Amino acid sequence: MIVFDPKQSFIVAGQTCNYPGSPAHASVTFTNERMVSGTIATYTCDNGYELLGPSRRLCHQNGTWTPLGIPFCGKFFYLFK
Repeated sequence: MIVFDPKQSFIVAGQTCNYPGSPAHASVTFTNERMVSGTIATYTCDNGYELLGPSRRLCHQNGTWTPLGIPFCGKFFYLFK
């Protein structure tokens, strides 16, 4: 991917991000399988589990994902009186 940076007078090659990780009991899908800058990772927990943390993360030109950290899928039990 080639990205034009209007602040500079040359074209910059798009940076790719490493695999951002996936929590247990979850799946992760990407808007671009090459994981170039601008790619969004979306986390979905398996049935019976709830997501704790961000459901989406963004790949940046410097090769990092934000927000930082991998979300967690947990089984929560609710007690009622």
